[in-house]
Amino acid sequence: APHNGPLKPDFRLDLEVLRFEQDPERRVALSVRWWLIRVSDNTLLEAPSTTLYGPTQDSRSYEALVASMSTVYGDLARLIARSVRSYAKVAQ
Repeated sequence: APHNGPLKPDFRLDLEVLRFEQDPERRVALSVRWWLIRVSDNTLLEAPSTTLYGPTQDSRSYEALVASMSTVYGDLARLIARSVRSYAKVAQ
């Protein structure tokens, strides 16, 4: 979305979730494609596709599924944060 606030971001992240579900082995699978773009010159810095998996769930409870999904989503956030940090260091 356009950013019209007083602060201008250094990077833009576009993310497409391709799959976020529990597989037949009861592991959570999160497949995404994402694009990291430097805003100043609209340069595409990265465009990876990745699939992250959670551990196999022994429990069939809804709470265990949600906890595993939350963990995998956090793994994705850390992966993206590392990427952004690496480009932010280059720009300094």
